[in-house]
Order: sequence, then C-alpha cells, then structure tokens
Amino acid sequence: MQRSALPVLAWPLIGLAFATPVLTQDAPVFSEVFTLRGEVRDYSTEAPIEGAVVQIAELALSQITDANGYFEFVDLPAGSHTFITASFGYETNEELSLVGPGNIMLVRLNPMAIEIAGVTVEAERLIQQLETRRIMTASPSTVFDEGQLNAGAPSNLTRVVMERAPSMDVFTNASDQLCLRLPAASQPVRLKVFLDEAPVATAFLDNLQARDVAMMEVFDRLGMVRVYTHDFMNRAAEVGYVPRPINLMDRPQAC
Repeated sequence: MQRSALPVLAWPLIGLAFATPVLTQDAPVFSEVFTLRGEVRDYSTEAPIEGAVVQIAELALSQITDANGYFEFVDLPAGSHTFITASFGYETNEELSLVGPGNIMLVRLNPMAIEIAGVTVEAERLIQQLETRRIMTASPSTVFDEGQLNAGAPSNLTRVVMERAPSMDVFTNASDQLCLRLPAASQPVRLKVFLDEAPVATAFLDNLQARDVAMMEVFDRLGMVRVYTHDFMNRAAEVGYVPRPINLMDRPQAC
C-alpha cells in the first residue's frame, strides 16, 4: 500500500507555521514617548514670556522658555501630566495636560498686581513671589510658616533647623559651626544661612526665637536656610520689595 504524498503547495504553509515568532511574558514592552512643544504668554497682552520655568511634577523635569516664550520636552511618556509654570511678576500656573502625538501646549500667566493698596495684600504678593523664586530655583525645598515654627518648636532657630529639617544631615562641628553632609559633596560643608535676604553666620540662628520669625525656607540640595522676620516682611510689603533670584553658582565652603 502506497502512502499518499502531501500536495506541493502545503509545504510552504508548514514552513510559515514554524517560522512564526512566539511572544512570551518576558518579552519587553515599549511605551510610547512623544515630544511636547509649547509657549508661555502674558494673559493680558499675549506677549511671550522669556525665562519662565515649566516643570512636570510627576517626572521632576523642567525647561526654561526662550526669547519667544517657547519650550520643548522630548521623550515624554504618553498620558496626563501636571505642568507647573512660574515666572517673576506672574502668578504660578498649575494645570493637567495630555501628552500625545502632535500636542502643542499654550500657557497664559496672570500678571501680579503691583499697584495695590493695603499692606496685607502686598504681603500676600511678597509670599507669592517667594514661592515663584523657589520654583525657579528648581531645588527641593521645605517651607515653615509662623504656625509650624511655633507649634511646640524649640527655643531657637538652630534647634528648629536640626530637628524640623530631617532631609538635611545637619550637625555641629568642634567650632560650633552648623555643617551638613550633601550627597554630591565629598566632605561636609557649611550651612548657608540668610537672614532677611542677607547672608549671615550660622550663629545668628542661636539668637533668633521662633516667635520672631514669619517664615523659613530650607533648600536641601543647596545646603541653604533662608529666614524672614516679621519686621522684614512688614517693611518689604510696605515698599513693594521684589525678591532677587538665588545665586546657584555660590559654592558651599568646606566645614
């Protein structure tokens, strides 16, 4: 009895069946990434805003707008992200935006009112400007307001810094100077202290009581503490003081 032969056309189909790749659970999965372009403009005049900082909260990414108010992020994962935009003289804007193919983002910032009657309103404007400066510094920071500083706080600001800022590894050296260990530094450095926008020795913190302070900013990676007294905040509000940008090129000194 002779065996029947398979038709000739069947052989290529069998070959294709064996050549088909098999996907397993270990196969890599690649998520889509996109480029997002956008611009930042003045809400009132539609003029482009140069030097505005645009941050993506979830990804810890930031870009600065050019002379035409343009910015660009590349290789962003698809989906919704929180964008925080800040610039001096403007209110900080926070919004949720979708990243996808061909998306273009337009951000309009509201100007802060400069000529406003009333010291209370001017004080609020000053606090907003300090917040804008913290965002533009692009360094992790913690803010302690009057209520937090006086809620069971130690007697002086030195103890407040050492006990309330656990993200900073602060200690006192043999010369009673406040020092800290920064992740990027090979050796301990001196803690930089600013009192009412002026650089001072760390010993000034010993002479300050928590009740005298309106606000304190702690910049972890910069190894910096900025303290603002009630007197300074009141005087600054009266004269319309505008905070200056923080000098990021100021290298910490060895301790």
